[in-house]
Amino acid sequence: IVISVAFPFVVSSHPLEGVIDHWTRSIIYILSQPLDTSTVIFQNINISSVYNNDIEFGLSYIDSTNAIKIEFINQPIAFDTIQVELLDELKNVFGYSLDGNFDEIEGGNYSSKYFTSMVGDYDRDFQITLNDISQFIINWENNDLSRELGPFVGEIPHVYVNPDGNYNYHDMGMFALMWNWYHSNNSISFAIYEDEGSVVSISTSHDTIYVDIPNTLIAYEVQVQYQPGELFINNFPNDDKLILTHNEQKLGVYTLMAQPNQSKLAIPIQIRGQEANFALSYKGTAGNGELAGTMTRNMTIENVPEHFVLYPNYPNPFNPTTRIDYGLPEATNVQLKLYDILGREIITLVDELQGPGFKSITWHSTDQMGKKVGAGMYFYVIQAGNFRSVKKMIFLK
Repeated sequence: IVISVAFPFVVSSHPLEGVIDHWTRSIIYILSQPLDTSTVIFQNINISSVYNNDIEFGLSYIDSTNAIKIEFINQPIAFDTIQVELLDELKNVFGYSLDGNFDEIEGGNYSSKYFTSMVGDYDRDFQITLNDISQFIINWENNDLSRELGPFVGEIPHVYVNPDGNYNYHDMGMFALMWNWYHSNNSISFAIYEDEGSVVSISTSHDTIYVDIPNTLIAYEVQVQYQPGELFINNFPNDDKLILTHNEQKLGVYTLMAQPNQSKLAIPIQIRGQEANFALSYKGTAGNGELAGTMTRNMTIENVPEHFVLYPNYPNPFNPTTRIDYGLPEATNVQLKLYDILGREIITLVDELQGPGFKSITWHSTDQMGKKVGAGMYFYVIQAGNFRSVKKMIFLK
C-alpha cells in the first residue's frame, strides 16, 4: 500500500496575472483542495504596492469553490504594480501546507504580480490613443457609470478614482490630464496611413490648415509632420468639446485628437520663408467605435507676406550659426544690423534695395572683420522703409 499525499496548490486566479483594470475590486485564487479556514488570515497573505504604502484589503474564504478572495478597500492605484504572495502557512483541512512553487513538496510561497492600467487606457495597452478617446466618449454618451474617471485623488498618473455617479467636468478633466501626461512623457511618432474608408478634404492658406471633419464621427486624430524652424503651429483656440493637442517641436510632430464640434477643423500656423512642406495624417472613428477612415497627404503651402515682418532667429539660443528671416510686402531699402548688449554695432548683414518676398540670412557669430564674437546676448535691428523692428538673440558656447 502506497500513500500519496497531495498538497494544496493554486489552480487559477481571477483575473489572471498580468495587466488588470485600475477599477478592479477583487482578486480570487482557486485552490486544489479545501483549506483550513483558520489559516486564511491576513498574516498569511502579503500584498505590496509600488506606489501605495497604505494598501488595504479585505479577506474571505469561499468554501464552495475552495477560493481565497482578496477585496481592495479602495480601488488599486492606477499605473501601479501590485504583488500578492500566499504564504505556505496556508494549510488544507489535513494540516498540509501550501505547495506554492508546484514542486509537489509541502511548502513554498505562491507569488503573482499585477500591473494596473492607466486611467483612460480602456484597451490596457499602456497607451492613450484615439481608440481610448472614442471609448471614453461612448461611455459618456451611454452614461456607463461603471467606467467613470472622476473625481480622483493623488498625483498623475498614480491616482485613485472615486466615481460620483455622474459624467461631468471631473471625468473630462481626468481624461485630459492623463492624455497630456502620456503624450508629454512619450515620444509620439508620425503615423502614416493608407487610404481606407472615407477620406477627408484638406485646404490651406498662408496661416491656416483646414481639414473637413465628417459629422458622423465620434472622434478623430489629425497629425502634422513639419520641418522645425520652417513651420510653426500656434495655440489652438479653446472649445467646449474634448480637444487635446500635443506638439513635439524638436521632432516636428503635432498631434490633435478631438470630439467633432465643427465641420471644418482650422489649425493656425505660421510659416517662415516663401513656402513650407508638411505631411498630414487623418484617422476617424464612427459612433460605434469602428474605423471610419484613414489617409496621409504631403502638401506645400506657398506664403506671401501681407506686411513687413521680422521673425525670431532660429535656433535661439544658438552655437555658432543662426538664421534670421524677414518679409517684405514691397520693394524697399533694407538695413539689417547686429548690436551687442552695450549698443555697439557688430556687423551689417544687409544694406541694399530688395524686392518683395521672404528673405533669409545666416549669421555665423562673426563681426564686420570676420572675427568670432564672444558668447552673450545680441540684438538685431531691421530698417525697411518706415518699418523698424528689434529682436534679441543669445549666443552660447
